[in-house]
Amino acid sequence: MTIEDINRAVNWTDTKGMVWPTGGGTPYKVNAGTKFGNTGTGQMAQADWNAINVEGHTQTPEEGKALTDYEINGYYYWVEGSYLVDETNTSSTSNEITSTEETVVFGSSESRYGYWLASRGVHADAYGGYAGFGPGHVGKCYAGSCDVMFNSYGNENCISFGLRPVVFLKSEIPN
Repeated sequence: MTIEDINRAVNWTDTKGMVWPTGGGTPYKVNAGTKFGNTGTGQMAQADWNAINVEGHTQTPEEGKALTDYEINGYYYWVEGSYLVDETNTSSTSNEITSTEETVVFGSSESRYGYWLASRGVHADAYGGYAGFGPGHVGKCYAGSCDVMFNSYGNENCISFGLRPVVFLKSEIPN
């Protein structure tokens, strides 16, 4: 399953990348297609780029690929009551989720376990001073298009999620 599969299952359409600003506080969204180093309205602020693009902190998972070549497409959202929200708009009531959708995607009890998704993303954490890379994931009542399995400091995280199998059935079942 990919983050796109999860988004379709819960009708989440606000998939713009998020940047955690240098001073902390509320993250802001960047336009689709925004790459590191972009500046201007609706895109990553120069101060936030400067916080990440410091000497010795620009390692990337792909050898030879510059940090500026990565699109900022990391985002997170979660269930709050019967609505889906993200950190840039915690009072949103525009994305309602049914109990069936919630159960299918997030599980049905307080003993929910997270799982990895077969998609990857990149987010900008200027407050922490790094770019985060990793696969998407679903946890207890939240979903994200990336997790910080590796960051531009050259560190790696050991967050562990299970694997969730998906079985595709053909529309025609043979005799």
